[in-house]
Amino acid sequence: KKKNRPKGNAHTHTQQQPQEVASTIKRIFESEYGKTWHCIVGRNFSTFVTHEEGAYIYFNIGQTGFMLFATA
Repeated sequence: KKKNRPKGNAHTHTQQQPQEVASTIKRIFESEYGKTWHCIVGRNFSTFVTHEEGAYIYFNIGQTGFMLFATA
């Protein structure tokens, strides 16, 4: 019997390029929270950004960093 797997499982995401992941996250945040969001995904990056108050997120999953911030 064939198992139904949900779309977008963890295995699928690990095979996407960082740019594809960033683009998907950006679209989701703009759809859910409005504003203009910027998303950076990668293993080694430095930034200096200006963002709206309360609209900045940074976290790691393994060795990959994720940064999101909104601008007006």
